[in-house]
Amino acid sequence: MNLSASHRRSLALLILGLVLGLAYVVLVSPVAGLHAKGVDEIAELELQLERLTALSGDDHALHAEIERLGGLRTRGDYSLAEHTASLAAATLQARLKSVIETSGGRMESMRVLTLPDLEPGLARIGVSTNAELSIEALQQAVHRLEIESPYVVIDELTVAARQIHWAGSTRGERNADFEHARRVLDVRISISGVWIAP
Repeated sequence: MNLSASHRRSLALLILGLVLGLAYVVLVSPVAGLHAKGVDEIAELELQLERLTALSGDDHALHAEIERLGGLRTRGDYSLAEHTASLAAATLQARLKSVIETSGGRMESMRVLTLPDLEPGLARIGVSTNAELSIEALQQAVHRLEIESPYVVIDELTVAARQIHWAGSTRGERNADFEHARRVLDVRISISGVWIAP
């Protein structure tokens, strides 16, 4: 089959067009699609960058607030600050004795309690006392134990009331003897605090 020169040229141009179209579909179209996808990802990342930059501006304010809140309470408010567990127990004993005596009570005995550790390096230190207090003194003592730092837990509070009787006379009447009575409370208080090993 003999084709004329114009038909051969048309056929060659058609084949060239098909080769170029196929090259576009195989080579250029995927690259163009990847480029468009990359442009979209860049736009998304730029939006995220703007958002994160705005948040990082707030970062300084957040750190300032954390510092302010951290300064409100120290570790010593929540735990016994001594260097050893023995010193922590002695401090807890002194505190309980002071609270009872300044509230108007009288100490009878005190001992250190053996309590299980909460976890390694975090121990519960406990003390227990038997004391004689009035109702008002007991109320003051419990109140002080609850509000003063380091904060402690009242693990046990046992109260038994009893009457104390004694004989006496009034000042103006020397011969008028009568019996006096007063109600006292025999109290057992056990408290514990947290000690963090340094």
